[in-house]
Amino acid sequence: MSILKLASKKSKNGYTFKVDFRYKTNGITTRYVKSGFLTKKEAKEHEEDIKAQIRLYGQVKKIYKGTLNMVFNEWLKVDSEQLAYNTICQYKQTYSKYIKNTIGKEKLITLKYKDLQAFINEDNLSWHVCGAIKRVLNIVFKYAIKNEYIESNPIQFIKNTKVKDKKEKNNYITNGDYQSLTNKLNQGTFNDKALSIAISIGYYTGFRESEILALNKSDFDFINNTISVTKQIANRYAKTKDITITPLLKTESSYDLNYPLASELKEILLKWFDVNPYEIVVCNKKGLYFNPINAQSKAKRVANSLNIEGFHFHMLRHTLITNGHNKGLDIKAMQELARHGNINTTLNVYTHLNQKDKIKALNSVFDTNYPKNTPKIQTREMLS
Repeated sequence: MSILKLASKKSKNGYTFKVDFRYKTNGITTRYVKSGFLTKKEAKEHEEDIKAQIRLYGQVKKIYKGTLNMVFNEWLKVDSEQLAYNTICQYKQTYSKYIKNTIGKEKLITLKYKDLQAFINEDNLSWHVCGAIKRVLNIVFKYAIKNEYIESNPIQFIKNTKVKDKKEKNNYITNGDYQSLTNKLNQGTFNDKALSIAISIGYYTGFRESEILALNKSDFDFINNTISVTKQIANRYAKTKDITITPLLKTESSYDLNYPLASELKEILLKWFDVNPYEIVVCNKKGLYFNPINAQSKAKRVANSLNIEGFHFHMLRHTLITNGHNKGLDIKAMQELARHGNINTTLNVYTHLNQKDKIKALNSVFDTNYPKNTPKIQTREMLS
């Protein structure tokens, strides 16, 4: 018999059950033993589960006993290099703030769909935070599957039940607001003026904030009117004195040795280079790199004082592409200016029609100058 009844002083019933059987794998006989079951039914269910594993895998599958925190730390050391440095920093920040001291302490194999969904549903978490948590957990559970710690990823079934803020995020800045913001900063300190330069570069190029803050004067060729984009700030969460530069950009298409330099931006930079004695284009008064988070925070505060709501550096990237779209520029040209690997990103994510554009587009559908295949008024009356 594979299930045995054993006397036990510790058990209330005075006995427990043990599963004990042998099986063969590649001609080798192996014995499986596990005791301590309080009922014969529990022992039988365990036996059936183990024998199912043997039929499926040819052996008893080892059970991973580590916590979610252990898996996350292992992923950081072993498999995180596939992501950009700043993305890893964001994941670490999200994990440390929301997961590490909560479900992070739980054993990985005990975390089921209902537990994770309940965690996501907690009242104190916003729609955006829930999304960030899901992204982190998804990559950790995928890593766990790859290493055979678990067999399925419950995160794929998790729903973000929070209501997204209905207030539409502003992703576009008008030329008037751009002028007001840079003029205000240019009235301030050296650091303020440097920040104004960063905003101007973003407005005329659509570069990402970390790329802008990593630029050197040598990256600008005023003879051929080009900019070289080959690096970015590596550790956006570091202190100013600890900030470093990395040659790793977001995607392969992000690299550009001959990005066109707009004449308006050229004039702004020529004046700034006469004032700024350092090689770093956007730097503080000591010649050190700006911290991206601090730069964003300061720019947003000044923008808010001018009633420019929700300013963020990525807004400048959206603005460049939207302006090009509104001017009727070829979408392929805009893709290359944005340095997007996929043209759908340029078209679907970064172009924003304002209300006038929408009205103009709708009116064009009902223009009195009917298309050739549309019947004239008299003809349509005859057809009715």
